This record gives sequence, C-alpha cells and structure tokens, in this order.
Amino acid sequence: MKKYVVGLCFNSAMDSIVLIRKNRPKWQRGLLNGVGGHIEDGEAAITAMVREFREETGVVTGNADWLHVLTLYFEYAQVAFFTCKNDFAHNYARTTTDEQIVRKPIHDLSGVIDNIPAILTLCAHRINDREGALPTVRDSALVGGGKKYSRYTCPKSDTWFASALVEPLE
Repeated sequence: MKKYVVGLCFNSAMDSIVLIRKNRPKWQRGLLNGVGGHIEDGEAAITAMVREFREETGVVTGNADWLHVLTLYFEYAQVAFFTCKNDFAHNYARTTTDEQIVRKPIHDLSGVIDNIPAILTLCAHRINDREGALPTVRDSALVGGGKKYSRYTCPKSDTWFASALVEPLE
C-alpha cells in the first residue's frame, strides 16, 4: 500500500495557507493541494512531512512544528494530513520543483481539491485545540452541487474557515 503525507501550513493570523499547484497525479493536475508526497519505506509520517515540506518549499521545519490531523485510508493508499501555524514557513515557502507554491487566502479556496475546505476546518480545530480555543459555527450557506458550507470563526483571531459537508442536503 502506498503511503503519503499532506501538510497545510497557516500563517499566524490563520487567514492564509501554503498550497501547491499539482502537475500529478493526473486527477489533481492544475488543482491546489497541501504540500506533501510519498512516505519512504521505514520512514515515520512526521519525518516524511518535514522532508517533503523542505523538498517542495525550500523551508526547513521540525517535527514539533507539525500536528497530525487525520489519516485517510483507501484500498490503494493511506494519506496522513498534518498542519502547522508558522509565519516563517508560510512567508518563505517558494517553488523548488516543477509544481508551483501558492499562498491562498482562506476566504478564497477556488481551485483547491474538493476535500481541502473540510480538512482545513479540521486543521483549524487541531491548532486551536492546542492553543485552548475552538472555532464555532457562525452560519451556513448552500452552494452549487448541493453542498452545504459552514463558516467558522476562531475566538483568538476571528478568522473565518469554510467547511464542506460532502453529503447533499435534503
């Protein structure tokens, strides 16, 4: 089974995220995803996260910078998602491969892979849980495709996050 890591790096205001414009795999071509890649045989997921972020952004982070958020399991692969809140990593991340690094405001998640809005909300929960403050739902809206998006705010920064619920509303 193939194993991957994906990292979502916020700035300290938690209103911007580092993403990468994917060239591969084919189904992700042209879309924005978190920074990451494969886990090598015998490598810990956190070690792979630090290595992949350095390789793809040129920024050195450490294990303590990253928080594990969730791992998705598929028949063919597993993907471990990590998050961090780090101004240096956010501000100095640059393109070092054939895939472009992009800083994206949280309020504009156009062009991201479908699961990223929901995962960003989980990331915000994880970061704020570490800091002792949880986001709260402020309102919801129905958007195209029958998906409901809820807006969250974080008490410490009053930053808004969009969370996609993948099931259609009745």
